[in-house]
Amino acid sequence: MNNQPQYFSDHFNIDKAKLKELGVFDPILNFDTKVFVDPLLLKKSSNEIIRNAAKTFDEFFITLLNLVKISQQENDKPWREARRRVKFPEYKYTCIGYGADSINGSGSGSSLNDKILRSAKEIVDFAKDDPKIFLILPLLEEGIGADIISDMTQNIIDQHICDFTVNVMKELSLEPNCKHKSRNGGIYDLLANPFITTKSNKNCPIKLLPNDILLDLPLADSFDEWLSEMADHNSDLRDSINEHLGFGFFEENKKKRKESLLDLLKSDKAFFIEVLEALKNHDFSHYDIEQDWQGLHRWLKDAEKFVKFKPSNKVGFLNDDLEEIFLAVSEIVDHFKHSIEKEELWRIFWTPQYSELVHVKEFYSQMLFYAVASSWVNSKDNNLSMVRLINRETKLIDFRFYVSGKYAINVQIKHSDNYSGLKKGYDKTVEQKISRSKEKDYYLVMNFNEDPSKQLTAIKKSEKEGFKIVEIDVVDQENKQTDIFDAMEMDLETDFELDNMFVEYEKSSKNPYKKGADIKNEKTNNIKHYVIKPIFLSKREKNKKRKVSEIKNSIITELQNLDKSQFDDFSKKYSISKNLYLEQTLEYLDKKQDGGKIEDWCYDISNGKL
Repeated sequence: MNNQPQYFSDHFNIDKAKLKELGVFDPILNFDTKVFVDPLLLKKSSNEIIRNAAKTFDEFFITLLNLVKISQQENDKPWREARRRVKFPEYKYTCIGYGADSINGSGSGSSLNDKILRSAKEIVDFAKDDPKIFLILPLLEEGIGADIISDMTQNIIDQHICDFTVNVMKELSLEPNCKHKSRNGGIYDLLANPFITTKSNKNCPIKLLPNDILLDLPLADSFDEWLSEMADHNSDLRDSINEHLGFGFFEENKKKRKESLLDLLKSDKAFFIEVLEALKNHDFSHYDIEQDWQGLHRWLKDAEKFVKFKPSNKVGFLNDDLEEIFLAVSEIVDHFKHSIEKEELWRIFWTPQYSELVHVKEFYSQMLFYAVASSWVNSKDNNLSMVRLINRETKLIDFRFYVSGKYAINVQIKHSDNYSGLKKGYDKTVEQKISRSKEKDYYLVMNFNEDPSKQLTAIKKSEKEGFKIVEIDVVDQENKQTDIFDAMEMDLETDFELDNMFVEYEKSSKNPYKKGADIKNEKTNNIKHYVIKPIFLSKREKNKKRKVSEIKNSIITELQNLDKSQFDDFSKKYSISKNLYLEQTLEYLDKKQDGGKIEDWCYDISNGKL
């Protein structure tokens, strides 16, 4: 079987637009996506089944609290029952989390479970039977992060996830092919994941999740930062922190902040309740997987853009020789660099977030290279092998290329704005591997700044033999040549598919699209707010049960058939204030005949985001 990463939708030939309409996350079946289920989002889900799961989550911890409360000592009967209940194995069915090259994570261990119970025992008198205390304790305990909280939550609401999956399968007309017993004993007919089996060699079912309960970095991994942010907007909370922990708390490192917070929460009932109330009342938002500004999920789709630019493939069957392997890897690196710099693929590294453009996270660049290299390695014309490893010493992702294992070429991909991490990581790599004769290293640095960072400049000056540094320019190259929006005004044609061409960007000091941003932003805002929104709301008002996709198609069709002579009547019909906005809309549709971003805008309007 082809073990290349594959989306659920692609493997089962499912319409991605249908998945989007249903609000269903499209997992990569044989690779964990680094998003997590956060229990704080359950009650806000647009899906009723998942909203009901919030009650199951609360009831689970109310029972657990009662057991802890009546326990007189560790290992008595109530304690043993509580410990039995907090066994949360790694939840591989949904293909999310921190798995490296697969969908296998770690789950929670007995020592961590005992830690949670002991901490709960210390503050059980503060709890007032409020199950949300478990949203605080694990957040502050060392070693319990987003993956553990996510696995814990999914285990607790497993039957709801199964029910949600069955409903989605019916909507998609998918026939089940495996039986599965849920955590609460229910039997479900689900789809088997074709890429993995369980330890007992049985089929591992696929379980689906709604997009709106997923976060990129849940509170579990950022509680101290969240509290600092809350304190910026809540003077009473900030005063309380300063009073108990001192004004230097916000300048402490993460570990010290967590230790200080945990001690205070366990010792000060008033502070505990104050923080708990702030946590319960905070309006958390899910990660926008469609926008996916970090590139956590779309890297696989974006990797397809490299396929149209084929490598020369000058290197065929390889001898197990260091220089031959180096030449083969050099071709992969050259192809990666050329596609980004010369074939305009640098564009996919920039994504709109709120009011400015930001570049993707380092993980995205690493996974793009992984996909490109995998495609080359898996070709029939060579015998090169590749593995993706986590370097325990440097904490970096290494790509290792070899024939038999006698010789190897290692590749690392870093971002130039990684502050001290770039130089520090490079120096650590050199220190580890300086005395060797059977390996060489590539150090690929993605430079997002027009001027190279000080870290990049520093490692270039200290380049050592056997360590080749390659800078890849991911800067706004239009800004260096001609402004992209000027080109649009001149109706210049390009072969490259500009996915984000009509997403609104605001001008800012960090925004690489400085030129033309104001003009473009004004036009897209006019189209979105003064044309699409009133038309959508009018159509939705006439038929509240009409699907978003149907309304979107109706809007596009009606606009494409609109003649300028009809502008006055059309504007009156939909309360559009200026015919200029209609002119801009028709110009937009002329360039984006598939509707461009209109579909996204319609979903935003429907969800109250616009």
